[in-house]
Amino acid sequence: MSFSMPRNSKSIFILLSLIFQSYFAKADLIGGKLLTKNQFTEVISFDIQKSKELKSCTGTFISSNTILTASHCVTEVVDCKLYKVKPKNILISLNEKKPIKYDVKTTIINQEFIEPPSEQNKKCHRSLNSRYDIALIILKKNTSNKSLTVSTGFAKAEKDHKKIEYRTIGFGHSIISEIEDFTNKYFRNYIPEVNQVGKKQIGRVELIPNNPMMPHMSEMNEYSYDTKLKQTYNSNFAQIHPGDSGGPLINSKNEIVGINSTYFYHKIFATPDSDIVIGYRIQSVFTPLHREENIRILKSAELYGSSFKL
Repeated sequence: MSFSMPRNSKSIFILLSLIFQSYFAKADLIGGKLLTKNQFTEVISFDIQKSKELKSCTGTFISSNTILTASHCVTEVVDCKLYKVKPKNILISLNEKKPIKYDVKTTIINQEFIEPPSEQNKKCHRSLNSRYDIALIILKKNTSNKSLTVSTGFAKAEKDHKKIEYRTIGFGHSIISEIEDFTNKYFRNYIPEVNQVGKKQIGRVELIPNNPMMPHMSEMNEYSYDTKLKQTYNSNFAQIHPGDSGGPLINSKNEIVGINSTYFYHKIFATPDSDIVIGYRIQSVFTPLHREENIRILKSAELYGSSFKL
């Protein structure tokens, strides 16, 4: 026997839920809250000169000469083969008043991450393994930059399927054009995310506990529009954009417990039997640091000249 909520009751329930979420989201911008230059100085943006273009990623200092980031930031596929980006092509610059460039000594990536690309239908396909998407960038010289603490004890929900709240930081260098096109077409009162491009942001994330063999994920509806009230409700959840890769997933103690890895998005859809239209649904995927393979990478840092100790 199944329970079915009346149509009007379902619409009211959804609307009240959205209003409740919107009320507590007023302090945050879409995708996250903007940070000042003096907040979380441990988290930086850096550029990578790849064979065909210049890319941007986010990284976090975990010691005076070591930056934690994502493996896919410091690798690239050329002629359907995977290569590490040369140290000279990783561009680290600190202190905006008088920028100082720091040369990279080496990078360490998880060998489990290196899944060789394959050619299918004359096209090169590369699947990212988010479970192992972790890398270390080791600089030739120490910096005076502050660093965040790494925690390999990933928290678990008290009950099965209970969501766990964390935060993540990134620079939002890019916007997802497909999402912008949809929201501009269907939604009123839409705040363009271009306002946050290239700016450091922090946003809350509700993690969905899942199979321990997989990375933890967050999933949320970013925009909801009520067709009767003509009102848009915005979420203050963080979402991973191109350029946010490698950013930290942090707990309430400001310890790093994961790495921004990748995202998936789903197009606009209408909620059945209601006047609510849901914008796009974002799935953000994070690489957890508590996996044994990733812990080995962190412990090996000293062998390559890193001042970081786990």
